[in-house]
Amino acid sequence: MFLGDQLANGGSANFPDGLASKIFRFYDEKFNNDFISIGSSDYFSAGTDLQEVYGWENSTDKNLYYVKNNLEAALTQIASGYPHPNFQGYLLNDRTYNGDQQKEFLRAIQLQTFVAGNTQSKGFWHLTNNDYKNGVIYFSKLRGRLQQYAYDQTQKWYQTGIPALMRLLYIDYPDDNNVYELYTQLTGNTATTPKDEYMFGNALLVRPVYNDTDTVTVYLPAGDWLPFFKDSSIISGNKNISYAIQGVQDYPVFLKKGQLLLIQENEQLNNLQAYFFLNDSQNSEEYTLYKKEGGMVRLQAYKKGDGAFWVKRLDNGREVQAVSVADRGYLVASLEHLLTSTPDPACQYDYTEDGTIDFNDLLDALSHWGTVGIAGFLGVLSGWGVSCG
Repeated sequence: MFLGDQLANGGSANFPDGLASKIFRFYDEKFNNDFISIGSSDYFSAGTDLQEVYGWENSTDKNLYYVKNNLEAALTQIASGYPHPNFQGYLLNDRTYNGDQQKEFLRAIQLQTFVAGNTQSKGFWHLTNNDYKNGVIYFSKLRGRLQQYAYDQTQKWYQTGIPALMRLLYIDYPDDNNVYELYTQLTGNTATTPKDEYMFGNALLVRPVYNDTDTVTVYLPAGDWLPFFKDSSIISGNKNISYAIQGVQDYPVFLKKGQLLLIQENEQLNNLQAYFFLNDSQNSEEYTLYKKEGGMVRLQAYKKGDGAFWVKRLDNGREVQAVSVADRGYLVASLEHLLTSTPDPACQYDYTEDGTIDFNDLLDALSHWGTVGIAGFLGVLSGWGVSCG
């Protein structure tokens, strides 16, 4: 469900207090949390408490170079100490986007999944290509599912004063001259010359795409990386690589070795799952989850001597076992029982209550790809069938 802009033609209105939240709750109940709210009025957008990075324009040429200007202005604000710039996306006043514009619109939405906040208006309802529509819906939902992760990074930013949610690469790699080149004036093609890359939180590196191409050059700093959206072996960094974007649910985003991130389940947004890629010591860096009601939970993933992978709460020692995602290289653990209850340790994985530890019924929930092509994306989950007497 999409809430369109009711003031698109320059009208004005005085909204009653609480109107936006009441509308949100209404659609939340009506569609069981399966809707997206989009509008150019700040009462309906992510931009209400964010600072604009680029002047609002009613033009017909807001292509991906406009998106590029917005991102570079946002990164400049972050480098200057302002933590939450508002990112404006791809916008055309044409009644219908042509083929290239529809793909560029998708590219803009994919990038906006990995920014601090954004305002997007007058776009989705002009799309006629169903594949691009589905891609926009997928990434819009994914951004909502990354909200706890984004919240944790924002809290870390507030606590330390160091950019965390969006972070220029020279903060983590100050001795790598190549990362400074990412922020110099563009002299080549945006597809073949890596530009404006940044970390989205502690775990994800994002390579912005500024045109409708399907192949881009990515610079990966030192260390090991895994593509987040498709099957791949581990990629060693400190070099440029070629990345082929495959379909509407793919974008050049990479999971950093030794890191853990949180993502809300595909159908149950109140349930969290941990994605992680262990370092050579077979653990992850500590991750701090900031509860909305106050308080913190410190998490760490690790591998036990028997070869099993676990995520542990460092405050009380409770832990849950993880499963490997076939051909992805990283691991996933559902944190529902770790964070919300005190299960019987012997049976905390018997979700189907059939006396067997079994994740098979949670395939959809344990994936950020959702139900489309789930068998092809996940393959076979490893290592289950333990008796739960």
